[in-house]
Amino acid sequence: MPTSSLTVELVRGRSVVVASSAQSPLQLLNPSNEGAGAWVYLASLGGGFVGDDALALEVEVKAGAMLLLSAQASTKAYRGSRASFAMRARVEAGATVVVWPPPVSCFSGARLEQTQVLELAGDASVLLVDAFTAGRVANGERWSFEGLSSRLSVDVEGTPWLREAVRLDGEHGGIAERMHGLEAFATVVMRGPRFAALARELTAARGAPGRVLVTASARDDGAVVRVAAPTVEGLLTELERLLRSQVNVVLGDSVR
Repeated sequence: MPTSSLTVELVRGRSVVVASSAQSPLQLLNPSNEGAGAWVYLASLGGGFVGDDALALEVEVKAGAMLLLSAQASTKAYRGSRASFAMRARVEAGATVVVWPPPVSCFSGARLEQTQVLELAGDASVLLVDAFTAGRVANGERWSFEGLSSRLSVDVEGTPWLREAVRLDGEHGGIAERMHGLEAFATVVMRGPRFAALARELTAARGAPGRVLVTASARDDGAVVRVAAPTVEGLLTELERLLRSQVNVVLGDSVR
C-alpha cells in the first residue's frame, strides 16, 4: 500500500510543514494562510478512488504545532471501485489538529473502506469531521453504492478514548430503504483544551425538528456530535453553523 507522510513542527511561533512525501495518486497541497497553523489539503490525480486504490497517510504534529487537514473536494469513490484509505495521526503535547474534509461520496456500485487512527498526548486538541452522503443524487444514484465502512479510533496517552464505526452494506439489504429519506451524515469528534468550550456548548445542541437532526454525547474532556440531514446542503450548512466560528478562532484565519 503506497504510504504518504506529513510532519508539522512549530518553528519561530508558526506551524510549518517540515517533511512531506506524497505517493501517487495522492497529492499534499500546503497553501499559505494568515494564522499560526499549517494548512494541508489532500488531492488526487484521478479526482477520487478508482479500481483497487489503497492509500495510506501517516501524520505527525509535533509539540505545540497546529495543523488543518482537509481536501480540495469531496472524496469520491468512482463506479465499481474497491478502494481503501487509512490515516494515522500522532499529535504531541500541546499540539492541535483539525481534520475537516468535505463528505465522502460513493458512486453506484462502489465500495470504500476508511480507517482513521488518532494517537494523542494528554493535552493535545483535536476536532475531526467524518461525513458521507447518499452519492450522486442529481444523477439518480441515491444510496446505490455497494458498501461504505468507516472506522475511527482515538487513543490518549495510549489509552482508548473512542472507538467509532459505521458500516453500510448492500449485503444487509437495500441501503436506501434504511435511510428514511436522509441523504447526508456526519460524526464530529472533539477533545482537548482548544475545543473544551465548544464541546460543552454543543452537548445541548439540537437541529430543527423535521430537518437537520443533531445529537451530542458529552465526555469528560470532549464530545461526540452526530448530524443527519435530508440534503447534503443541509448537512454542510449545519456543520458550518456548529463549528466554523470556533475553528476559525483556533486556527487564527478563516478556513476556505
